[in-house]
Amino acid sequence: MLQQLKAPKLPFRELDLLVKAIGECRSKQEEDRIIAAEVDTLKQRLSDPRLDKTRGREYMVRVIYCEMLGHDASFAYIPALQLASDPSLLTKKAAYLALTQLLDYKHELVLLLVNTLLSDLKSDNFVVVASALVVTSKLIGPDLVNAVLPLVIERLSHPRESVRKKAVMALLHFHQMDPDRSGPLAGVELERHFRTTLCDKEPSVMAATLNALASLAATNPAPFRQLIPSLTSILKQVVEHRLPKAYDYHRFPAPFIQIKLLKLLRLLGAGDKAASDNMSAVVAATLRRAAAGGSHTIGHAIVYEAVRTVTDIYPNPQLLAAAAEAVAGLIKSSSHNLKYCGLTALAAITRVSPKYAQEHQVAVIDCLEDPDETLKLKTLELLVTMTKANNVTVVVERLMAFLRSTACGGDELLRRHIAGQVVSLAEKYAPDTAWFVRVMAEVFEVGGDVLQPQLAHNLCRLIAEQDSELHATAVRLFMQILDNGTTSSGGAAAAAAAGLGGGAAAAAAAAGSSSSGLLPEILLCCICWVLGEYGSLAAQLPPPHKASIGQVADKLCAAVASAQPSPATRAHLLTAITKLAARQLVSQGGPGPAGVLRPEAQDLLSKAGSSSLVELQQRAREAAALLKLPPTVLSAVLPFDGSCEELEPAELEEARSLSFLDSYVNQAIAAGAQPYNPPPELCHELGILDAEDLDSLGLQSPGAAAAVPALGGLGGMGLGLGLMPAAAGAPAAAAAALGQQRQQSAAAAAAGGGVRPAAGTALKGGPAKGSSIVDPFKDLLG
Repeated sequence: MLQQLKAPKLPFRELDLLVKAIGECRSKQEEDRIIAAEVDTLKQRLSDPRLDKTRGREYMVRVIYCEMLGHDASFAYIPALQLASDPSLLTKKAAYLALTQLLDYKHELVLLLVNTLLSDLKSDNFVVVASALVVTSKLIGPDLVNAVLPLVIERLSHPRESVRKKAVMALLHFHQMDPDRSGPLAGVELERHFRTTLCDKEPSVMAATLNALASLAATNPAPFRQLIPSLTSILKQVVEHRLPKAYDYHRFPAPFIQIKLLKLLRLLGAGDKAASDNMSAVVAATLRRAAAGGSHTIGHAIVYEAVRTVTDIYPNPQLLAAAAEAVAGLIKSSSHNLKYCGLTALAAITRVSPKYAQEHQVAVIDCLEDPDETLKLKTLELLVTMTKANNVTVVVERLMAFLRSTACGGDELLRRHIAGQVVSLAEKYAPDTAWFVRVMAEVFEVGGDVLQPQLAHNLCRLIAEQDSELHATAVRLFMQILDNGTTSSGGAAAAAAAGLGGGAAAAAAAAGSSSSGLLPEILLCCICWVLGEYGSLAAQLPPPHKASIGQVADKLCAAVASAQPSPATRAHLLTAITKLAARQLVSQGGPGPAGVLRPEAQDLLSKAGSSSLVELQQRAREAAALLKLPPTVLSAVLPFDGSCEELEPAELEEARSLSFLDSYVNQAIAAGAQPYNPPPELCHELGILDAEDLDSLGLQSPGAAAAVPALGGLGGMGLGLGLMPAAAGAPAAAAAALGQQRQQSAAAAAAGGGVRPAAGTALKGGPAKGSSIVDPFKDLLG
């Protein structure tokens, strides 16, 4: 009798042996040999005309196993299609399972499966119908939707709830393939069918419909706002334990259905006051019951979704207060995952109403001490949303400490994100300009390689617009950075910020900084501009940063040389040295006993004068020519703090036309110099030649030619001097043409500073007839 009650032994002995052999393998090669032998065996068995179909289920499972281990099982496609029409239910289900794992809806063999699916969808056996609907959701593509759609819609009224549920899932699959109803679903009213199944008496069918409605409402929620009373009624019934006990999980009534309903209500109530008012009562009840239901994770999940719903719908003060209170349990949890969810939820509340974050400040600050770097980053992001003018200093110090930590070291996107947040907060809530300059310098030093060069230009422009006190503060800061950056191992900006009142956090950051020893180029360019404009103020600084103009130039040369600079940085350095030398000449009334330039600066200018880069060569030669001018002329050309001066319209027009060179040009022509002959491209700019003339000459028009990139890359921060005169013998019209090509250089000559000329602009034509070429750097040392 006992032998008769024993369950029959499953005919999977060969599969059991295969699994056991795979489990005992000691190498990948041994496993491959076993699977290869199994594949050969299955090929022979499945290709045998006398295939034992009673073992078809086992063969399909073994085929799936081989496919899972990475071996080709295409030999089993046709046998699986044949076994899918087998009258045996178990064999059919195994074949369907194999087909869903081996094929996708784009495979050409799926077409051979359609007749089998149509037959099974009409079957009287609900298990066969349910299996066919599952395969429909996996393998029916857009081209075959119309073949099965009528039968799937009919199955929505099937007496078995499992069939109705899978029919809803199949319709959702069709919608995902044609969301805008311009293909096979054109004219099909899926919304009407989903509204019907939403009111199904079986919770499983209703839950499946919620997923479909959420997918439809994500693109256009307006048509579904009429369902809010039905959805709130369903949520109320769920919360009040009116669903069968089978849906409970850890004493929470149907928690996953609650989460689906909250997500759908969040979509429908966003930005709609009337819709939000209709759902506020039931959302509050759901939040309250979930918060009081215990400490299980599923309860916290409901709380989190309820809080997100409260923050996304139209703001309600009572709901926001309840949500802020419920979040406290998540933030104070010992689980890192729950803390992360709590911080995310609190950030959402803060975006709607910042006042609710004040009561959680202590708990949020405690999260900064957590060793979990992901949690610390989320806390910093929350602090950014909580930042105001009264706490910006603390928040920025925390962000900078995290930016300097090893957590950001190799993540460029993270460093760019944190550095951008620091810049944004400093721009919004800076207590004073000096603090802003210190913070920006520190950001440039730590994350300069991931910041936009425009930020340096903006900082220099801000400094230029301030008074002399701020100029002196900036000079002191950058001199300290040069001292720390060129004589120690790094952390220059942080150490300077600490010395200028940056606080304990800045000092700690400086102590723990990396030992790169190189200043980023964005910071070097900014230092070059500031010290070039105001470096003479360094003589008024207290020790140990007090320095003469020559010492400032030496520090700049040393810092740039150690950083392996780009051409843009070298161009900024050349301009800075020129301005500093001009200040020294003006203050001394002429070159002193030691000459105009110190040896380091003289060597730099000499090398740049013979550089292959046109802009560096031009800057160096302009500097050499300028430094030979009398001090009175030099003070007019390069005035102190003249970067913010603006030209009058008449002066600007004169600078553009270069009319002040007319007398020089006329004298050169009278002396026998050849008139300047502009190139065809410049004639085209002046309107002398049109595009057809250029084509006849075999030249491209400037519009079609590739633009030459500027060396500076910092929005004109280089302040090139642009004082190369027109070629001797050029008439006034030609000089005006050359001035139009280099109008920014002329403006700089008239205003004492100004904007750097475009890179790559070189003079056409040679020197005046009879003139000799001399070394422009001769006698600069005195």
